[in-house]
Amino acid sequence: MKNNIQEIFALPIGVEEVKDFPGPNVYTSDSLKKRYIKSMEKSDRASELSSKISELVNRRLIVPCFLTKNVFRFAISKMFSTSVNRSIMGMYMPDKKKIFLLIDNNINLFGFASNDWLASLTIHEGIHMFSDNKPSEFYNLFKNELLEFYSYVFTKIFQLKKIDNRRLENILKFIQSIEMNMNVDNSTLKSYWKRLLPFKKDSNLDEKKFDKTLQDYIVIIKIFWKDLRAFMFSMRNYNHILGPLYTTYSDIFSVRPSTTAIQELIAPSEIISILSEGTNRVTPKILKAFKKI
Repeated sequence: MKNNIQEIFALPIGVEEVKDFPGPNVYTSDSLKKRYIKSMEKSDRASELSSKISELVNRRLIVPCFLTKNVFRFAISKMFSTSVNRSIMGMYMPDKKKIFLLIDNNINLFGFASNDWLASLTIHEGIHMFSDNKPSEFYNLFKNELLEFYSYVFTKIFQLKKIDNRRLENILKFIQSIEMNMNVDNSTLKSYWKRLLPFKKDSNLDEKKFDKTLQDYIVIIKIFWKDLRAFMFSMRNYNHILGPLYTTYSDIFSVRPSTTAIQELIAPSEIISILSEGTNRVTPKILKAFKKI
């Protein structure tokens, strides 16, 4: 109770607890919601989306909250969470079907930098929401970008001479099913392994090297899913798997990820979220995606 009181006194008056936030206590207010919407109207990146964003706030599907120290560690431990800096964080929670934006009360929401930071975060998490709510429409809208991404990644990781487009589409649909079910158990990983194994015949790697690479691909996914701390300690040993994710963003899309690359191996929406937040203005596809939420 003492910590809760300290938090409340550190925040503006008129706050209310966000009852369905699945972590430490967080708070919002009508004032914060209005400031957030106004910030989106002022941002070049989000101005075209501001009316839709306002609607989502009114429907309580986007919930601006005050960021407190107790929630910081919780936020960065969640799979679908993004941090633009330590003053603004966000996460889409599939079980709640909501975006929670965690905003430091000390930042200026009418400043140019903070407006665009928050816009990027909103767009990023909004793509996760669209993918979760409308998986078929997400797939159809962004299929070309996703196939291009995974084709390049698999070619780099497994040193492929060629890649069969039909197999690639089947793998993409399987990866999307992992994201939709939020299930990375041993059975799922075995199915994943079986879908990648046929790459062996088109790989420049010798059999032993290919098998080890495929094993590492599956193992790093399991480590990430089971224990984020262990994943952070293990990353350097799996650069041959994770490195191509970064180079694909750079080489194909001229984008630098704002997050640690790994989610892409089990969540196609992360790819589009990264691509979407990197634009100065919303593209027609981003606009279409938000309109469908």
